[in-house]
Amino acid sequence: MFFSNPRVWLLAVCFGQANAGYAFMIAFLPIYTRGLGWNAGSSGKLIGIMTIFQMIGVLGMPVLSSTRLDRSLWLLFAVGIQVVRFAGLILMPASVFVLWVAMIGCGLGACFSLTFAVALDHLTAPRLARALTAFLQGIDFIITAIILYFAGLLREWSGSF
Repeated sequence: MFFSNPRVWLLAVCFGQANAGYAFMIAFLPIYTRGLGWNAGSSGKLIGIMTIFQMIGVLGMPVLSSTRLDRSLWLLFAVGIQVVRFAGLILMPASVFVLWVAMIGCGLGACFSLTFAVALDHLTAPRLARALTAFLQGIDFIITAIILYFAGLLREWSGSF
């Protein structure tokens, strides 16, 4: 039903990118910060900080975007800003590292909730909404697995993040 709809595929790719970003952070952030000289406790706390701000994004972005039915610009902003935030982890000094992690969490949460909001804004039948959600999550898991696999290969090949 959704396989031939380019807009649904774009939404699935956005959802997959956001969740791959989350999985990447969970898998590699502690290793990355340990390589920067952080202790295990401090590295683990970053995941907690990211999760707290992720909840802020999950709950806050739908409220901010609720004044317009077309939330695609909000979603584009949330996806696009992820590139900047991930670059901030690499390029910015460690003194603002926690800020970048918090911003990544907020952006990831915003992408997650906006993807579902955009999908469900255009469906009135609960049966279709369930089917679309299942489709999005199925494609999401495939995209996430592929991205993490190649990220792991790249990390192993280069020896660096």
